[in-house]
Amino acid sequence: MQFDRLGVFTYSQEEDTPAARLSDQLPVEVKEYRAAYLMELQRTIAGEINSRKVGQVLDVMIEQYDGRSDVYIDRTQYDAPEIDGEVYVKTDHAEIGTIIPVHITHAYDFDLSGVGIG
Repeated sequence: MQFDRLGVFTYSQEEDTPAARLSDQLPVEVKEYRAAYLMELQRTIAGEINSRKVGQVLDVMIEQYDGRSDVYIDRTQYDAPEIDGEVYVKTDHAEIGTIIPVHITHAYDFDLSGVGIG
């Protein structure tokens, strides 16, 4: 089974819950290793999924401008802020909060980049 998007978190004991009272709790190191292992697998899967988007035109919402890189940082309708990947866009025609079409030119593990159309 592959997931388009996946977040992994280690289990932490919640006081006064049945799970917290279970014996044989896993060591923190094992939990962290498993979480890191799953996210590394997901990195490969996400990179493959993103590579299929190169050449497509996606609508993105302009969220912010990064003056150092001279790109707008955007999200598609499928991306949650601070969780999912971002789309880095070169364009002369963008206003924060607007939605613009973007021709995707590059794919990274979790992010995309492209050029605004129009």
